[in-house]
Amino acid sequence: MGIFGGLLSDVLGGEAGGMVEHVISEHGGMSGLVQQLQQGGLADVVQSWVGSGTNLPASADQIKQALDPGTLEKLASDHGLSVDSLCQQLATHLPKAINHLGADGGEGSDDTAGSS
Repeated sequence: MGIFGGLLSDVLGGEAGGMVEHVISEHGGMSGLVQQLQQGGLADVVQSWVGSGTNLPASADQIKQALDPGTLEKLASDHGLSVDSLCQQLATHLPKAINHLGADGGEGSDDTAGSS
């Protein structure tokens, strides 16, 4: 398990944590993923995930449009999912992961981030 694996498994559950960790890794870390999502049109949404307020939702279609299609296809294949299913999973789990870890991969606004 990688740097975030244990933390994300605790927060999201084992399989989801591993998938999100893989997505983070494929984007060069949390800051790279956040930057890609922001450049993909989700700047306000991602900012809500990083901040301490309510996380705004992102749809699977928004995730699909914001991230590189080749990377999504690779990740979906690696996890035995369709791209649409992967994007749905990411739309569900990325807000909590980014909120928990923060945009730079450190502790986010969740006070329990450093307790494991």
